[in-house]
Amino acid sequence: MLGVSSLCLIGHKLKDALEYLSKETDYVEIVSEGFHDVKKYGNVLDSFDFKYSIHLPFIGLDIANIRDEIRMASLKIMEDSIDASIGQDPLIYVAHPGMIAAEHLKGENIEAFKKSVQYLSRLSSEYSVNIALENMPLKFLLLTQPDELRLIDGLKFCLDVGHANITKNLDEFLCEDIDHLHIHDNKGVYDDHLRLGSGNIDFKLVLERLKSKIRMPNIVLELNKKEDVDPSIKLLKPRWLSWQSG
Repeated sequence: MLGVSSLCLIGHKLKDALEYLSKETDYVEIVSEGFHDVKKYGNVLDSFDFKYSIHLPFIGLDIANIRDEIRMASLKIMEDSIDASIGQDPLIYVAHPGMIAAEHLKGENIEAFKKSVQYLSRLSSEYSVNIALENMPLKFLLLTQPDELRLIDGLKFCLDVGHANITKNLDEFLCEDIDHLHIHDNKGVYDDHLRLGSGNIDFKLVLERLKSKIRMPNIVLELNKKEDVDPSIKLLKPRWLSWQSG
């Protein structure tokens, strides 16, 4: 499926955001932060006939924190979001992997992250849902390199194309098993979440690489501005339909 993230309308009430996106798509990924927090405002999801995925909360959270109190509080907030939205039967939940506190503490952060992966794996089983961890764009975060994917240990993988463009390893990430895809553009420096075609990412090449996969992942446009949704869909959709028919 080809969908759109609510990120482009994150400053608007969730109901208003969904009304706008209903003109563009039938699949929405809810960014569960602020006005779109599914625990606070998820009751409006029933008013629309979308397929949903949920981007779990991330602001102020760190599931790789070496202080267990912070790590577990972060996981509990994520679990509460799953519990609040499970009735929508989301296609997948997406989570951020956490931070590296300092280079000399990286080993401890990795061990903490492994514990959190076990916790999320248990939630995946208990709720019968897919949970994906997303690659990150900055060196003080986990999952910036393909070889770190061994750490997710059975959870799903969400490839963020824009993030991988910043870390200069998009080609390597495209060789991995991909369960979910976030797509947006940038110029390889900042995480701008620009409309497709306004940065330096070759999306034709990205889709060609995806065609070689046994299963095409769901693709979510994750843009900063609502005005960028329509031109990005127009750029992407013909190639998407061509792949499906071919």
